[in-house]
Amino acid sequence: SLNEQVQNLTSSLDALTLSISAKHEKIFDERTAKFEDFLSASTARYESVNAQLIGLLPGAMAEGLSAAYEKKKDEESAAQAKFEKAFGRSINFLVGISSIPLAVNIYLLSFSGQSLVQVIQDSPRLIAAILPLYFPVLWLAYSTNKKLNLSKRLIEEYTHKSVLGKTFSGLSNQIETLPHQSAVKEEL
Repeated sequence: SLNEQVQNLTSSLDALTLSISAKHEKIFDERTAKFEDFLSASTARYESVNAQLIGLLPGAMAEGLSAAYEKKKDEESAAQAKFEKAFGRSINFLVGISSIPLAVNIYLLSFSGQSLVQVIQDSPRLIAAILPLYFPVLWLAYSTNKKLNLSKRLIEEYTHKSVLGKTFSGLSNQIETLPHQSAVKEEL
C-alpha cells in the first residue's frame, strides 16, 4: 500500500512538475518576448536620442541653419510665383488701359464719322482722362517687379547659404572620421 501511495505521489509529483514547468516555460517565453520588445524599443529610442545629440554637436548649427535656409528658400519660391503672376496681370492691365485710346479713336473714326483731324486733336484729352487709371496699375507693376527681383535675390542667397552649411557639416563629419592621433585632424 505504501509502495502504491509512493508511486501515486511520484506520478502526481511528476505531473505537477511537468505542469509547473510548462507554465514556467510559457511565462518565461512571454516575459522574454516582452523584454525583447522593450529592448528593441529602447534601442530605437537610444538611436533617436543619439542622432539628436550628434545633431547638437558643433556641426549641427550649420545643419540646422541649412535646413532653415532650405525652408526659407521654398517659401520665397512660392512668393516669387505669386509675384510673377501679379506682374503678368499688371502688364496685361497696362496693355488694356493703353489700348483704350486706340479703341476710342477707331470708334470715333469709323462709327461716329468724325474727321481724322478732330480725332487727333481730342486724343491728348482722352489720354489725360485715362492717366488716373494708368498710374495705379503702373505703380503696381513697378512695386511687384521690385518684389520679384528681391525674391529672386533672396532665393539665390538662401541657396548659397544652405550649400555652405551643408558643405561645412560634411567637412566636419569627414574631419571627425580621421584617426584621433592624426596631426592633420588636429590642424583641421
